[in-house]
Amino acid sequence: EKDAGNFRCRVDFKLSQTRNSNVNLEVVVPPQQPSIFNERRLRIDSRAGPYEEGGNLEVTCVVYGGSPPPTVTWLMNGQLQNSIVDYTYDGTINSKLVVRNLSRIHQHAVYTCQASNFHKKYVSTNITIELGPGCG
Repeated sequence: EKDAGNFRCRVDFKLSQTRNSNVNLEVVVPPQQPSIFNERRLRIDSRAGPYEEGGNLEVTCVVYGGSPPPTVTWLMNGQLQNSIVDYTYDGTINSKLVVRNLSRIHQHAVYTCQASNFHKKYVSTNITIELGPGCG
């Protein structure tokens, strides 16, 4: 990251005019692995729940670092989900996902929070949703 900056190249010729070129070097620093927290701000490692059928799922993905700042997205079984993203002053990104009215289709659904600041390079964390007894 410390190598980023503007660089100038100067070429002097004997029989022609001096030429100058400027190059701006940008260094991409990948974000850290996302962390996922439940509505009580407890970290979820792999399984979330059990949740009640008809209830709500509220989880927040927290991503630290990255230059330029990464884009944070949520997927359910590979399908893009809507979320609310909040950028903080310290470089942390919080992405809140709310799923209302959980049903049997959510049993064992895999939710993925992924962060990327470089073409097709992602860091991600998955959680699997568990519904209470008798659900699925």
